[in-house]
Amino acid sequence: MSSNVSSVHSIELGTPLSEHKVRLTIRFFLAVVLIGLGTLATLAALLSLTQETSLALCVGVPGMAALAGGLLIGYRAFVERDSRISVFQKGMVSTKAGTDKVIRWDDIDAVWQAITHHKRYGMTVRTTHLYTIQLSDGEKIKFNDTVKNVEQLGSTIQQEVVKRLLPKAAETLKSGGTVNFGKLSVSPQGLSNSRETIPWDQVQKVNINRGIITVRKEGKLFNWSNVSVAQTPNVFVFLSLVDQIVGINK
Repeated sequence: MSSNVSSVHSIELGTPLSEHKVRLTIRFFLAVVLIGLGTLATLAALLSLTQETSLALCVGVPGMAALAGGLLIGYRAFVERDSRISVFQKGMVSTKAGTDKVIRWDDIDAVWQAITHHKRYGMTVRTTHLYTIQLSDGEKIKFNDTVKNVEQLGSTIQQEVVKRLLPKAAETLKSGGTVNFGKLSVSPQGLSNSRETIPWDQVQKVNINRGIITVRKEGKLFNWSNVSVAQTPNVFVFLSLVDQIVGINK
């Protein structure tokens, strides 16, 4: 972990735990390709300018646009070359273009995760990850596979969110309130899917299968509800809360 980030923020956030650098290889490669193609197209346009003006414009305008885009992407990638996420005991620091943003675990109101397995001929060829957090001020921040070991980072975020939000959710239920998880909500009366509420003694099973939260209702052949994990905030708080009430797999 960067000694500067560690020393500056360890007093506020506690013990430094890990560092996740942001990979910019793809952006640098794209910049090189665009600059190369843009340069060739611009030179070709200049050479044909005296012979065919319309051809020069057709080639030159896209070429200059590609060149400008490549230079911009390359410049931004260079400025952000030291981007990283530094994880501490009480939060994390996102460093980008020399600027540090402190994110305390206590300031995270919600987290979404979208883990997608891309398949070809029935075989998984790659897996992509996207974690989105929403802070108490409403700001949303995303972490994807450009972050090294993003799955480990996402797991840490989920664990810290459960530690803090599960007790609050349990207390809300104890006082008779409702806790919302996107299309699903949990209350003392039962589990709701925005259309119907079923009592807890009729909740047979809650499971996650291929990115879908499935709920089985007692006496029903088909699933009572199917909701995407990617659309459900604080999914592990939801699962832990339901498990405390009825057990996920009764």
